[in-house]
Amino acid sequence: MAVNNANNSWNLLAGMTALEGSNSVPSNLSLYGSLLSVGSTSGLSTGLIPITPKPDQPAKTNYSQLQEAIARFEKRVDKLRNVLPVKVGRVVPSDDVLPIGDARRMPLTVLFLDICKFSQIPNESDEQQDNVLKLLNLFMAEMLQVVKMHNGEFEKNTGDGLMAYFKESSQPESAKRAVEAAVTMHSYNDYVISPRLAGMGLPQVKFRVGIEAGLVTIANVGVYGGDHRSLVAIGTTANVACKMMSLMKEGGIVIGNYTQSLLPDDWKRETKQIGAVPGFVASGSGAAYPAWELTYRAPNPLYWASLGALGLMGRL
Repeated sequence: MAVNNANNSWNLLAGMTALEGSNSVPSNLSLYGSLLSVGSTSGLSTGLIPITPKPDQPAKTNYSQLQEAIARFEKRVDKLRNVLPVKVGRVVPSDDVLPIGDARRMPLTVLFLDICKFSQIPNESDEQQDNVLKLLNLFMAEMLQVVKMHNGEFEKNTGDGLMAYFKESSQPESAKRAVEAAVTMHSYNDYVISPRLAGMGLPQVKFRVGIEAGLVTIANVGVYGGDHRSLVAIGTTANVACKMMSLMKEGGIVIGNYTQSLLPDDWKRETKQIGAVPGFVASGSGAAYPAWELTYRAPNPLYWASLGALGLMGRL
């Protein structure tokens, strides 16, 4: 099966490690860098997986982190066996939320994720609905894990999407953290989730991410004494992050003009302007508010590790 074959491919490269807990790359590294060598016994020696020097590859996309993502995926597959087929219910499950009526205003970077063309996935029959449940459990759970790994706060799961906040010591750092999370999401989907979904006969996922930084009011809104309540984000920042995704019909990462201005130069060079955010203009000038596509994607760790195993590193 495809799932097992994928796992075997990873196991063949056991012993490879990647730069842990750091995004920094020595400035004198070339694109292919001599980071792996052939060992005398196991065939592989401990080394680093080559990554594009500029911008830095998010640490959460390295080889060992992807191995952990694979392990989490397999555990979720096992848990689904206890969930399916879905039992008939009589009441809507209650949701445990924070007390209502309170709010906080702060500078944040907001990230929205939306699965492209989710409504076109067949979901009429019991079997089709079970397949959608599998897809959401296996894909969305990992996306939430990525948010957590990047110190983000998950706000809501909309079924075919999610919303998260990132708050670091400075706005530039918050913006960079959100962008790294988005790149990691695409990396995990490309190299871990989609191949395994295909092996299970499930649709592969295409998704888009919108990111914007700015002042946001987070509030718990609802009816006192009742069950109708939810956490909401108030402000233009969240609206822009959501609306921008309409510019990415087939998936990708789009960021607002302010977010783009906060990124380090190496990340800015990986962006291209793709138009204006629908329905929004810049404060003061009234000019259209630009949106930027982030074109950078993390290199495939398995590909680079394979080159090292074959002794091809440094020959390209």
